[in-house]
Amino acid sequence: MRAFIEWVEDDEPMSVPSIVLQELLSGVKSDAAFALLDEALSGFPLLLPTREIHKDAARLRSQCRARGITAGHLVAEVVRGSLSLMPRPTPLHARASSRLTMRLAGFDGDGDDGPGGWVILDEPELHLGADIVVPELGGWSRARMPAIPTDLAYFVLAPDWVCEVLSPATARMDRGDKAESYAASGVTHFWLLDPEIQTLEVLRLDGDTYRVIKTFGGDARVRAEPFDAIELALASLWQR
Repeated sequence: MRAFIEWVEDDEPMSVPSIVLQELLSGVKSDAAFALLDEALSGFPLLLPTREIHKDAARLRSQCRARGITAGHLVAEVVRGSLSLMPRPTPLHARASSRLTMRLAGFDGDGDDGPGGWVILDEPELHLGADIVVPELGGWSRARMPAIPTDLAYFVLAPDWVCEVLSPATARMDRGDKAESYAASGVTHFWLLDPEIQTLEVLRLDGDTYRVIKTFGGDARVRAEPFDAIELALASLWQR
């Protein structure tokens, strides 16, 4: 049997199957460990470990290590059957997301300090069919989710609203495969926030795709659905 390290020989493009997520983070370094991993994963219906999948995972792990990237620097998502590894948010990206959370806090409460009626969470892990995605923000109306479920570490109920904060590394995925995943799962409201060019795109589900309702920019003060009960000062999101 060839040694594990001999599988990491080339650097060709690849599409990594979703099932390598567990392996990628496992630190597997030998054939013996692979055998144990195969046995451990065989009981999961979505996990079908094969040598080709191990080879893809090995190559990906090698590429990440060569670039000084570790699991702690990445956000792992499974979108349309492939594993997507994106860098953690930049400070500018994280700042805009945090400040948006603060501005919407009045919706996530009992109504004493704002409109209420929502559950809003930072980076919720969503299991939408076969996809596993982590938007910057997700919101559920209390009518659909009266209380946060406590039996799982993730959500199987699709949100009513999600927001992705765009960066050069994530914009293509956010606008493409992840948008398709959200639409297929019936997420009604979708925001795209771009702190680099200081824009907020507000989209609404229209059939099986999203339609842009309005694009705001700069230091505008806006009312954006579904949170149009308040005026949102965009300038506050771009502060550094």
